[in-house]
Amino acid sequence: MSANYSLLKTSENELLAKFRTFAKHVILSWKELYKTLSAEKTISKKKLELFFEYEDQSNHYEAEILDDAMWTISKNQPVGNHLRFVIAILNSITDLERMADYVMSTARFYNTHKVIDNKIFSLLLDSIKDSYTYIEKIINCLINKKAVETYELAVKYQKNYQVKYQETMHLLSKYIHNMSAKQVSDFLTGSIIIFKHVERNVDHAVNIAENFIYIKESNFFFTKKSKQAEK
Repeated sequence: MSANYSLLKTSENELLAKFRTFAKHVILSWKELYKTLSAEKTISKKKLELFFEYEDQSNHYEAEILDDAMWTISKNQPVGNHLRFVIAILNSITDLERMADYVMSTARFYNTHKVIDNKIFSLLLDSIKDSYTYIEKIINCLINKKAVETYELAVKYQKNYQVKYQETMHLLSKYIHNMSAKQVSDFLTGSIIIFKHVERNVDHAVNIAENFIYIKESNFFFTKKSKQAEK
């Protein structure tokens, strides 16, 4: 075994460990958001400061992984699967960063807006819980199993979530029909965007699973596009 190979594997393990820490932090942020909204139906100024701290920590994790990845590329000059691993990590932390941003934007919204409809709010809470539960299962599978198994699981969860999301949108349309014009305006300026954020979380988790398949199957994204074009 060459010295360079050993260095590359060490770098990969270190990057993966930091990626795992970042992912767990994002999931924790969503859980804390769900817990706070369930208990208080709002985000107090004090709680908002906590979510700002979560956001700062997310930015720190992203910057640290980015620096380590750049160092690995410049120092060890990875090629083939090793280089694709680094690219997968870099693409995946972008997905994690977006998921962390969604937490912050949701916290900000409920810091300045009151719950306008308990039924809609209950649907949102259910969507948040379903979303972070799926994400956690996908990330745990990725850490403990092969990428292909994770991707298959992620696609399954994505389809399941899409069914629930469509059902939720159908219920929302009924609730909105009975709301005043001002209530609809307030809802459309915030809540509907948050529903979309929550739905996008699962898509980002699928993206992460796809990124790790790319390590072993370099033609994966080309094949995926070809299959989508055929549909």
